[in-house]
Amino acid sequence: MANKRISTLPNTDSIPDGSVFPVVMGDGTGTKQVSKETMKKEIGGSAPEDMLATTEKPGTVKPDGVTVEVDEDGTIRVPGAASGNSGIKLANPSNVTISNFDQSARITWTDPENVVYEGARLATWQGTVVVRKEGGTPQNWMDGELVARVTEKNRYQTEALLDENLENGKEYCYGIFPYSDQLVYNYDFTQSFVPEEITLSAPGITSASGKDGRVILDIVNNTEDALVKIVYKAGSAPTSGTDGMIVEGLTSGKVEITGLTNKTEYFFVAYAYSNMKTSSASAPVAATPRQYTLLGFRMKKAESDPATKIEYTEEAVGLTPAKVNLSTGEFDYGSFKNFWFVRDNVPVMLNNDGTEAYELNPNDYTKKADGSPSDVANSSFAGNAMSRIPKVYMKMWEANGYEYCNICDIKLDDSYHAYAHTRADGSEMDYLYLSMFEGSLVSNKVRSIKGLNPMVSKTGTEELTAAKANGSRWSTRSWSQRNLINMLLILMGKTTDTQKAFGYGYHTGGSSSAPNYLTSGGASNKGQFYGTNKTRDYVKVFHIENWWGNVWERIEGCVTNGSTRILVKSVPPYNTAGTGYVDTGVTPGGTSGGYISACKMIEHGLIPMTASGSETTQYPDGLWFAANCYALVGGSCVNGLLVGALALAVHYALSAATWHIGSALSCEQPLAA
Repeated sequence: MANKRISTLPNTDSIPDGSVFPVVMGDGTGTKQVSKETMKKEIGGSAPEDMLATTEKPGTVKPDGVTVEVDEDGTIRVPGAASGNSGIKLANPSNVTISNFDQSARITWTDPENVVYEGARLATWQGTVVVRKEGGTPQNWMDGELVARVTEKNRYQTEALLDENLENGKEYCYGIFPYSDQLVYNYDFTQSFVPEEITLSAPGITSASGKDGRVILDIVNNTEDALVKIVYKAGSAPTSGTDGMIVEGLTSGKVEITGLTNKTEYFFVAYAYSNMKTSSASAPVAATPRQYTLLGFRMKKAESDPATKIEYTEEAVGLTPAKVNLSTGEFDYGSFKNFWFVRDNVPVMLNNDGTEAYELNPNDYTKKADGSPSDVANSSFAGNAMSRIPKVYMKMWEANGYEYCNICDIKLDDSYHAYAHTRADGSEMDYLYLSMFEGSLVSNKVRSIKGLNPMVSKTGTEELTAAKANGSRWSTRSWSQRNLINMLLILMGKTTDTQKAFGYGYHTGGSSSAPNYLTSGGASNKGQFYGTNKTRDYVKVFHIENWWGNVWERIEGCVTNGSTRILVKSVPPYNTAGTGYVDTGVTPGGTSGGYISACKMIEHGLIPMTASGSETTQYPDGLWFAANCYALVGGSCVNGLLVGALALAVHYALSAATWHIGSALSCEQPLAA
């Protein structure tokens, strides 16, 4: 059978341009799929009678992955070739869209999967042919104009294949025909389409925010079927659709522009376009890429379970919450150990002038960071043991049944504030200092020194006087400082039940006759965070002991007026009457002394609003209220499970002085020279 002539192919001049078909090669290498052009160039298609195949014996061979059958008489056949298209067909293409683009069509589809039966592959996708026909439905891949033969699977699943030079108003029919490695075609899918003229409207860019080396835009496409392109450059707004770098093929939604230079201002303009036209430009927007971290959470008002009330937003999505082991006191940071507000939170001995004397060993305050003895228990030291709190910017608001809090290391825009780190003159501190221990009275000064009982039974005015006796930068802690730490705790714990996440503190067992106070510094060797489920034990957050429990803490910046309306002030100077404070719009309701069941989130913090909850629902801390009162926070050793980060009592006058009310210190960082 050697050199036996086995087939006669048509002259290539009669074969449509772009055709691809099986050809038995004359050099004995088997069957290959050859285009018309290759046939002419490499095989000599003008003389197809020269195409010969050599076989030694009948049977089946698989050159190039295509089955070729050889009959007894030497005839070579390719099953599934154009003569009959027999064999196993692939499924139809799916997710097909053919959309108008003005004298053109944009086509997307998903190619079918291979046909596999009981582990055996019966048909393998090899390509998809797109054919267009006027005045009828294409019956096969040669019936109409060949638009494309695609051999990269799912090449046009998201990015559209563009078919141009159509006539608006004329009906066309497209055939999208996948075929297998056996050259078995599926001719079942066809779809009609009529292109139309598109009238363009300018798109909009509704927001632009800079990130590390990139800018994220929100764009709105105002023209159906049109696409959007972004033109951008540094220094000034683009003046045309080609004046700058271009990103095309966009629709409405978020767009990330990468490869930008940090701290360089970029201007962005959007254009809508079709195959034939381009719209006028959108209004330009500017953004500066910067390296920053943005974490967030939101609290669903209608969700009563503290464990599921919090949802992470922004870059917090996917993070693992922090929690304490309530049996051992050991703290699990989850995903939060390396965020700046944890990493840069350091215990220090702070001089009276607000400068740092030295850092303390974070796991043993009786030692300096270098291991030498510290002054943490030395009441003669001209300063106090303080927790360094790095600057944090927050944006707080509520919308659509949620209370939102975003937490960032830079001021993203004017809605972000570092109120806790803001001085009376409006300047911002890099660090704020909060006392590590509850205030103790030493020589008529409020001190933060290890080994002392808390100062109690002083009026609010006496507490302020004793705190300010440390120096011009010193005072008691304030509302904005309290709210900052509370928001960080909710973020880290992903719950409004701060006792369960961080420890219960000393909340039960005290009395006026036997207060049994926890002395300051008793958790000096417990690290940055500590807590247990005992009824009388320290709780510690950010190196600060007894953020709740033991004794109430009286703070500046939160009062009630004569109508019991809560007023707050987030930056100094403060006064005790509430003059110049912000009206939160909250007049507390429910039962004074009950658990918080509702709050209001405003720019200045989370304001407890209603006391009708329980120890296991919503915000399981206590709320007390009356007219013309000065705020206490945290709770004491007689309040049971009502204590907690959010516990707020605005039912004592400034003049109240009792055994379970105290205060604690704060100090401003000095202005740079």
